[in-house]
Amino acid sequence: MGLESIDEMDCFTLMQYDGFSPNSITFIYVLKACGNFKSINLGKEIHAQVLREGSHEDDILIDTALLDMYAKCGFLEKAQQVLEDLPFRNVVSWSSLMAGYAQLGQINRIYLASAKR
Repeated sequence: MGLESIDEMDCFTLMQYDGFSPNSITFIYVLKACGNFKSINLGKEIHAQVLREGSHEDDILIDTALLDMYAKCGFLEKAQQVLEDLPFRNVVSWSSLMAGYAQLGQINRIYLASAKR
């Protein structure tokens, strides 16, 4: 396989195969790719790996990337759960959830989600 045909997912797999462990930046980019390509199964696998490695603890960027990935894939309940589990929320995490609701035409849920807080 030539390097010109390697995408983010292939690169992620090859990196680990070569013995390199992903860091928080790696997870963020891979989760972003999962959301963009609606790759929910791979996104769930990455989420499980993040949990196993404890990479998300106190890392609002990874948590927000998870939330964004679930929202972009249409799994809004899971995205809402990720938001609720955050130790603290910021405008980016809230905006990711709101964008997911808007993307699926569930504008009324944006208000309900924010009103729960």
